[in-house]
Amino acid sequence: MLEAILLLVAFISPWLFKKLTLPAWLSVVLLCYAIGLAMSAVFGAPSLLHELVHTLIQVCVVIAIPAMLLAASWTQLKRLGLSGFKAAISLWIGAAIAAFVLLWLIEVSSDRIGMILAIFTGGLANLQAAGLILELDEYQLVAANLGDVIAGGLLFLFLTSVGWPFLRKLFGSQLRDVRKITNAERSIESLNETNGEMSLTVYAKALGLAVACVALAGGASLLLPSGFLELGVLGLGALLAVTTGERLAQKSKGSNAIATAGQNLGEYLMLIFCVLIGWSADWTSVGPEALVWAGQMGLFLLVQVVVSLVLAKALKVEPALYLMALVGAIYSPAFVPPIATTTKRYDLVPTGVFIGLIGLALGTLIGVLFARGFA
Repeated sequence: MLEAILLLVAFISPWLFKKLTLPAWLSVVLLCYAIGLAMSAVFGAPSLLHELVHTLIQVCVVIAIPAMLLAASWTQLKRLGLSGFKAAISLWIGAAIAAFVLLWLIEVSSDRIGMILAIFTGGLANLQAAGLILELDEYQLVAANLGDVIAGGLLFLFLTSVGWPFLRKLFGSQLRDVRKITNAERSIESLNETNGEMSLTVYAKALGLAVACVALAGGASLLLPSGFLELGVLGLGALLAVTTGERLAQKSKGSNAIATAGQNLGEYLMLIFCVLIGWSADWTSVGPEALVWAGQMGLFLLVQVVVSLVLAKALKVEPALYLMALVGAIYSPAFVPPIATTTKRYDLVPTGVFIGLIGLALGTLIGVLFARGFA
């Protein structure tokens, strides 16, 4: 009975957290991890519901990626602009160099570096997806996620506190005047914000479309070699979701509502995932391994951020755009809108979100290919 109540908490707490007004440095994702860890520390990891919880963790990841990608389109890719492209390239080059530095400096498996590469080019969902495809055991998956909370959480707190003033000073002459939000920019920004009045029907449509993409991709992936089945499901599902979003944008005026619902639904599923991962963690056994992951992820992030920062400055990328692109690529699109309250550049939110969406689509593939290529 108690475990059933705690499982209900995993679904309700993300909804409650998203209703709160939080400072930019306090992420809802970190709060969800924290409540999951608290549940594990006080009540223990799930035992009677272990298989159900593990299945829900996988389902959340598989559905969340296509759901969030309903908000993407090839048209948006064209609108990314030269500055957005420069910001994205600097981050991806930084990630590539960081992966090779880790491979060169530390005696660690290519599978592990591939997972780290997946999360820091895509986001949280890509870490779990790459781990499932590379067949890491549950112990390592939980440890990797906790390691990400430690390393990624510290970087996020830095970026939303002293990091932004540091960037403004470092970029110097490249800093532009803050622009006021126009009605057009506000309408674009609304794609990335929760619409409290959105009907349940719209959310149901977004969920149905995401599940349909996964189902179609699963059927098509049966034609692939068995070793690529899971990657095919996620890769084809992501491609179908982007294509579906593009078709909706062309045919229906209400497509923006479905795109917003898909974005919010995906973020909600990932928050549930965070609570469940935290609840599944037994810190006494997983903690030491999580610290190892955190150290390796921290080194990766250090190289990635330094290299990308040098490239972004050389390419004359705006500091606010660089920060939003960095957060979108490393953490996922869900983290981008809150950064607007730090930078006051709300007009750049769509670009940062779309860079994050590209990472969601490609991060798992990049990480798995690296792991298999350097095995």
